[in-house]
Amino acid sequence: MPAHPAPESPPSDTRHHGSTGLIAANVTPQPPGVHALREVLAEELASAHRRPFGILTFTIDDYPVLLGSFGWRVVDTLAQMVSSMLDASTCRLFQFASDSYAVVLLDRGNKNLTELSESVQKIVVDVQRAMCRQADVSVSASIGMLVVGLQTHACVDRLVDHVIAAGFLAREQGRHGVAVVDGGADLAAQVAPLRWTMRIRQAIEHDRLVLFAQPIRPLRPDHVGPPRQEILVRLRDPGGSIWSPREFLPIADRHGLTPDIDRWVVRHAFAWVGRQRGAGVHTSINLSGLSLAESGLVDYVQQMLDAYQVQPSSICFEITESVGIEGFQLAASNIAELRRRGLRFALDDFGSGMASLRYLRDLPLDYLKIDGSFIRDVARNQANQYLVSAMRDMSLAFGLETIAEYVEDEATAAYLAKAGIDYAQGHAIGRPMPLSEGPFAL
Repeated sequence: MPAHPAPESPPSDTRHHGSTGLIAANVTPQPPGVHALREVLAEELASAHRRPFGILTFTIDDYPVLLGSFGWRVVDTLAQMVSSMLDASTCRLFQFASDSYAVVLLDRGNKNLTELSESVQKIVVDVQRAMCRQADVSVSASIGMLVVGLQTHACVDRLVDHVIAAGFLAREQGRHGVAVVDGGADLAAQVAPLRWTMRIRQAIEHDRLVLFAQPIRPLRPDHVGPPRQEILVRLRDPGGSIWSPREFLPIADRHGLTPDIDRWVVRHAFAWVGRQRGAGVHTSINLSGLSLAESGLVDYVQQMLDAYQVQPSSICFEITESVGIEGFQLAASNIAELRRRGLRFALDDFGSGMASLRYLRDLPLDYLKIDGSFIRDVARNQANQYLVSAMRDMSLAFGLETIAEYVEDEATAAYLAKAGIDYAQGHAIGRPMPLSEGPFAL
């Protein structure tokens, strides 16, 4: 059995693409991929009549949002429109990632990279105008321009790396970002900070993220309810090594990739929950502050609920203030709307940051998860006992249940049960295991 679920594809091709003339009525052929790009570059570099040439990359910004709102065809249509305006005798279009394309411009005498960039951006604007009639999303693309001169002696592998780097450097500029790269330059210093970013994006695109699960145990003897677990994400590199969240999530958050990770996790976790029909496992999933403040969050979650036939009451989203929430009002609105639809919310790492009390006061919540720094030695540390007792009292006042994190031994679990804490999570309760091998897998 695979280490991560392989969800059935939701019916995205039938969503939202019937009411605009820009969206193709039929699935269009995919542009050639990286292998074909390598062949063309090798041919050009080896040509006896070699001329300077250029490569333009365009990467669709907020690709997961567009995919969730409109399905695959909006992306196919954008690529088709770019392809249709190219002169096939001098330009070739390739797809080197799910959201990224490259145009090799063989004859720079007819059209230079700047003109080509402007043409692509005009097409993006046309698609944006059509899409905004159907959903409140923004369509934009980041442009990379790579110049390969006669003095460029890069091998094909290095040139392909430069193509990919141009796309990532453009994305770093923000929406509508543009990056110009010299094909003969040494990009090591520029690309080094982005290597983890590239690795994370590739893991998302090639399903190399892995879902783990850790059980959550009720501490009250009279508890009645379904078994509980928290979903945790890991990253598996091409060599098979597993990287922990602390090694890649801070980088993902710094570069705006956590919403992409969150959507991957939500989709795959919901697919797993949907396959457990009748098992009734209550599943907690972490959401980043960036995801909470996205305007398309509610629609995406609803699409996944519908696609995998998941009961909303079986899902709890965990949020933390340690990374901060941009756009607090929109985040609060999203949480309120998802709770209205039956999902639950937990405030994670409570007590670890200065904003904890504000979040407790202003956000509609169901659970309070006490940060592990107050739990590890609570059975022996009187100060932590006072603080845990105060947190329990606050949770009762707000009508919330409490979950203690980092419960590492049974003595701590026993103390927390006597202190009135509702649930415990930690190595004494159960270690994280691959979701497909966990205690609740069918």
